[in-house]
Amino acid sequence: MLALWLVGVEEGGPEDSGEICVAELYGHSIGPGGSTVRTGIKAHHDPRLREDMRDVALDLDATDWHTYSAAWTPDATRIYIDDQLIRSIDQGTTYPMQLMLDVFEFPPDGPRDPAVYPKVGDVAAVRGWVRPEALGNRTQ
Repeated sequence: MLALWLVGVEEGGPEDSGEICVAELYGHSIGPGGSTVRTGIKAHHDPRLREDMRDVALDLDATDWHTYSAAWTPDATRIYIDDQLIRSIDQGTTYPMQLMLDVFEFPPDGPRDPAVYPKVGDVAAVRGWVRPEALGNRTQ
């Protein structure tokens, strides 16, 4: 699985730990005939959020290059692939978050031979921005 998510850094306490799951791509669910992307919100220890994860079937090959993105406010989160909205969620966060990207393996028969590693996922670019109204009186 290749996963891309934002998670609260718990700056204000353990409740500031919610997650915006931009994409979880499982190897068995992607390919030239279409791909399923798992996306949504994971509450973790944030009582203001509720778990809301969903598999979204798309007519795209997730083994090709794509742009995955999220935009959120305190009340809503929107997930995009290639600038096309694929999911709107009626909850969001207000606390600082960090971007996480990782490759996971779930071997069915126990540990794998170390010679088959490293597993890789290519990233062409990462970009972040803050809407000016979200800054209030602060500067970037």
